[in-house]
Amino acid sequence: MREDYNEYDDRYAVYEPWNTVRFDTLLAKGAFVVSAAREDGKLAWIRIHSRMGGEAKVACPFFTEDMQVFAEGEPVPFRVQDDVYTFATEAGKTYLIARCPDAYTAPSEN
Repeated sequence: MREDYNEYDDRYAVYEPWNTVRFDTLLAKGAFVVSAAREDGKLAWIRIHSRMGGEAKVACPFFTEDMQVFAEGEPVPFRVQDDVYTFATEAGKTYLIARCPDAYTAPSEN
């Protein structure tokens, strides 16, 4: 987490040898609730719920060029610079960074 602005930085959240891993409901600065999954060594999705609205900045070295931002299944305008996805959010909405809008899977009840 960067303290100088509202950015969630995923570069330190996943130990490199873990090919399949996920975390759910991490509270990030700026009132964002973040969940993410990596499957078979590749980022599957990052899910961000915006509690207050505002600009979200998400840094992740695992992004691929085919990833997009979605809200309610629809594409959201975003920009990318130096592996940081930046996009506007609205309070109460959930956003998904993934290859397709249905990539998110709910956590299991283990």
